[in-house]
This record gives sequence, structure tokens and C-alpha cells, in this order.
Amino acid sequence: PVTDGTIGSPEFHTTDPGD
Repeated sequence: PVTDGTIGSPEFHTTDPGD
């Protein structure tokens, strides 16, 4: 996600940095 690029970001729960 463009708004939160952290690994496992609490807002998006993504495992991809910068996703």
C-alpha cells in the first residue's frame, strides 16, 4: 500500500514492504 509501506503494517496487515 502507498500510504503505509512497513512490513506487517498495522493498518494494512501487509507482508510486502511498500505494497
